[in-house]
Amino acid sequence: MKASISVWFLVACNVGVSYAIEPVTVTAGIVAAVSALWGYADKTHCRVMECCDLHSISTNAKNISVLEDVLRRNVYGQHLMQDIVLRALRGHMLASDPKKALVLSFHGTPGCGKSYVSDFIAQSLYVRGMKSQYVKKFVAGTDFPDASRGAVYKLKISKEIQKTVEKCERSLFIFEDVQKMPPSVLDAVVPFIDYHTDIDGVDYRKSIFLFLSNTGASYINQKTLELWSKGTQREDIIKLHDFETMIRQGAFNEEGGLFKSETITTSLIDHYIPFLPLEEKHVRKCIHDEFLKLGYPTSPPGAAELILEEMTFMPDDVHLYSVTGCKRVSAKVTAYHYGKKFTSF
Repeated sequence: MKASISVWFLVACNVGVSYAIEPVTVTAGIVAAVSALWGYADKTHCRVMECCDLHSISTNAKNISVLEDVLRRNVYGQHLMQDIVLRALRGHMLASDPKKALVLSFHGTPGCGKSYVSDFIAQSLYVRGMKSQYVKKFVAGTDFPDASRGAVYKLKISKEIQKTVEKCERSLFIFEDVQKMPPSVLDAVVPFIDYHTDIDGVDYRKSIFLFLSNTGASYINQKTLELWSKGTQREDIIKLHDFETMIRQGAFNEEGGLFKSETITTSLIDHYIPFLPLEEKHVRKCIHDEFLKLGYPTSPPGAAELILEEMTFMPDDVHLYSVTGCKRVSAKVTAYHYGKKFTSF
């Protein structure tokens, strides 16, 4: 308040003195001064509060490089996903005039990192991460619990997308547990991800849509096991087309939000991204990370073996892949930690 009073006092003094000299010159000076002060105040506002600008939402290639490093250090066994996601994001974010919104569909068993990766994407692109007003996350079980209310949910999605993109064209929309969504509800996004320059004056082409689903997981696991049985090392699986067709077909025919969906029939999903099932070595890394979060310098001797014994692996004859990925690791490590603390008394 004091700053505002001082500013207007200076402007008023300038008016009083200058009009005695030359009104036209003074008027121009006042306009320039007020414009400068307003610009300063506006920039200050956008440093304190989130704005739709390069400070709050970075399209700098360095941010994608940061994301690349974060994924490399925190997401295990998903080199194929990392390659596709990084190239897709880099191409879309750096394009000044993209043809359409970017749509990525993540598929795989629970605990393989789909939610983890979507969070990292939000954190790398938005200063406020998942708390950004330009990031909207829909969770099927919470936002769309009643299959009989499909029409209501479609309207809800449409309004939320319109409202968000009207505030900022570079918005991010995450749909989690798509397999639990009522059929056809996800079709509400189709107009916004299609090749439209604008809809009612609003341009949606710079937005990003992420679909997270367990559909197609059985096909991914089967194909990964098949390649392994032929002697193909996981890191040598570099061809997306080994998975993409079967994921698309599986998602289209399995019950859930993508069942017979227009997002598939209209070919508006840009990439179907497989999250490969995690092997024991990947789960061990997750266990190690959880111990570090609890303040351990490293995993206690024998702890990983005890935790792995409580987890289920598939197939039965090989026990190669974790059924739940790393999803239950945090709870297991926490139980181990506090169980040891209790027995030490």
